[in-house]
Amino acid sequence: MRSWRDKELPTLSGTEVLQIVVPRSLRSKKISHDIPTAAHLGVAKTKKRLEQHFYWPKMSKDIKEYIRTCDICQRLGKSGKPSPAPLYNLPTIAEPFQRVAIDIVGALPACRESGNRFILTIIDHSSDFPDAVALVSHEASEVAKALVSVFSRFGFSREILSDCGRNSCQI
Repeated sequence: MRSWRDKELPTLSGTEVLQIVVPRSLRSKKISHDIPTAAHLGVAKTKKRLEQHFYWPKMSKDIKEYIRTCDICQRLGKSGKPSPAPLYNLPTIAEPFQRVAIDIVGALPACRESGNRFILTIIDHSSDFPDAVALVSHEASEVAKALVSVFSRFGFSREILSDCGRNSCQI
């Protein structure tokens, strides 16, 4: 057995992993690369998976060589990064507030007086005029009310651009 600690992962209690030192005759990279649940992972992920339980000298070199010569990976040609989506020019806008971009900023620390934690940002693509509305939450009903308040001042837009993204930052 070998005692090992992953230097890349922050450990709370400083726990170490006991790895089985595998003799040459029993070494197989297939255990973490070719099995159906492994999905023919790359070098780094295969090594991470094996390191949780096993160790042998020159393990990284052996894994790299095995994956480089994997028949299935060679035939399927795992490309790595997907190609980026094509970019298109948007047509020029003739009148203000014809196209606006919206996004939510937050969650921010709550305001003591109002309890607001989010900001709805609105930018006009024609004039680059920015507007911001403070929100208590970013639920659809509250965002809709904020948009109605903006549209009541400037008129309804023909297009609204949004990234449709999740708000993953929570405090």
